[in-house]
Amino acid sequence: MLPGALVGFATAALIVVAGDLPQSGTRFPVLEAAATPLLIWWMLRHDLSARQDRTQRLLSSAPLRWAGTGSYSTYLVHAPVIEILWRFAVEPLGLTGDAAPPAVLVPSSLVLSPVAGNPVFHWVEHPSSRRSAAVGRRDRPACAS
Repeated sequence: MLPGALVGFATAALIVVAGDLPQSGTRFPVLEAAATPLLIWWMLRHDLSARQDRTQRLLSSAPLRWAGTGSYSTYLVHAPVIEILWRFAVEPLGLTGDAAPPAVLVPSSLVLSPVAGNPVFHWVEHPSSRRSAAVGRRDRPACAS
């Protein structure tokens, strides 16, 4: 049997590659029906197991915890980052062909989206989460009779 980390990374790679497929008859069986449930099973199995193995150490490493904590903020800013990169990097360079824009956009957005999402997390998402968690803990004034 393959080591857990190899299965997880192979499945994640399959999701990335299949996610690039056009909406076709191939996309559903590869991505939604096979790869995504396999990746979710792999993550849950290693998250819920009591043993401390290489996969759990990898999943609990500081870079992956940082990525997981700020992932929603990164998600929120990735579309504007890609649009800005397109307008100010791809179009001015006059890149031609189908492979040229992704060759610039993918690596650049993978670096710049978390960088742009980090301030959003620290200035918006985290303070909002703290305030909403404190709502249920506030002392309520006694009702006046």
